[in-house]
Amino acid sequence: MSQGKMRIDISTFKRTGGLRMPGSIHEDTGLRSMEVDNIDTFQKEDARIPGIAKEAALEEYEEKRDFEKTKEPTPNEERAIQDGDRFVVQKHDASKLHYDFRLEADGVLKSWAVPNMDKIATEEKGKVLAVETEDHPVDYIDFSGEIPENEYGGGTVEIWDSGSYKTLEHEGDKWTFSLDGKKLKGKFTLLKPKSSDDWLFVRGKNE
Repeated sequence: MSQGKMRIDISTFKRTGGLRMPGSIHEDTGLRSMEVDNIDTFQKEDARIPGIAKEAALEEYEEKRDFEKTKEPTPNEERAIQDGDRFVVQKHDASKLHYDFRLEADGVLKSWAVPNMDKIATEEKGKVLAVETEDHPVDYIDFSGEIPENEYGGGTVEIWDSGSYKTLEHEGDKWTFSLDGKKLKGKFTLLKPKSSDDWLFVRGKNE
């Protein structure tokens, strides 16, 4: 298979790794058939990021896991709901290799699965698919190790990058921020175009 091209069965991710959309996605140079000429084309309504109670936000995370079998962190009910400034990228070798990008906000980690993180890391104006997944507890930011094969997301997790972030703009389904990590540095945007359930992860200015 040529570099920059991959086929991802999202239904497989949904069963075993948390991605939500059914069907298959063909990613070619970072996106499937969807192209966005201007990152201001996005959906402003129904953003899920601000103002979610932590307990409700983590219900899906808890329902998908058996904490007697997995060493993944359990939600900490004593942790105060507050904004943080940390991010992490976890390389997740599960049913399909991908990278979990997480931002600390509202007492949880907002999470997206990014199949082609190398493109974002190496290309000045990289633009790739990002699939929103369930919120994770803040303690997950330090998690690495093995998830049992027959459990949800079974496979190897390792920290690929981490650091701090600063929000530059956040309106609806568009979130622009600067990252200060070892591999990811500079300005990035997560956005959901009006015509798609998919998100885009964009590096730098994309005009």
